[in-house]
Amino acid sequence: MASSLLQLPFDILEELVSQIDHLRDLISFALISRMLRDLIVPDHIQYRYICDDPNCTKL
Repeated sequence: MASSLLQLPFDILEELVSQIDHLRDLISFALISRMLRDLIVPDHIQYRYICDDPNCTKL
């Protein structure tokens, strides 16, 4: 599974990773391979901490 996944084009992997909402799932996905870790850790992990409250009117 991992080897066929890693053969996908970078843009598709990037889109796939961007659809993972939960930090725990993102970390698990990053542990599949070094390539995925290198994609996820610098570019996606830090942005999963941002939460938006639709009822909040102030920034």
